[in-house]
Amino acid sequence: MPAKPAGVDETLKQLGMILFESMGVGVTLVLLVLAGVLLLVGVYVQVVWPLTGWDLVSVKFEDYESLATMFLTTVFIFGFFAGYWYISGSASKQIKTRVPQNALPRSRR
Repeated sequence: MPAKPAGVDETLKQLGMILFESMGVGVTLVLLVLAGVLLLVGVYVQVVWPLTGWDLVSVKFEDYESLATMFLTTVFIFGFFAGYWYISGSASKQIKTRVPQNALPRSRR
């Protein structure tokens, strides 16, 4: 039975780590969005509700469930691909290194 090359196992391990870290970025972005919503609800409860008395009884949140699910899924996918782009090194490959002007060799007169 032929042995597997060591490079294949390392490549799969590295790809798995990159994908797992990218999912972590997506989950972190979703948690940040949910924390923002929690902050907005807190401001509403402390400021708007006492001043207006509008307690949102007439609003049916079940109507917006599919929209919220789609929004959170889109945020996760965006975070996943942004994390993959950054963690895999594609972001740093697109940066062109600038050579300082004084580092160029001067021509002799």
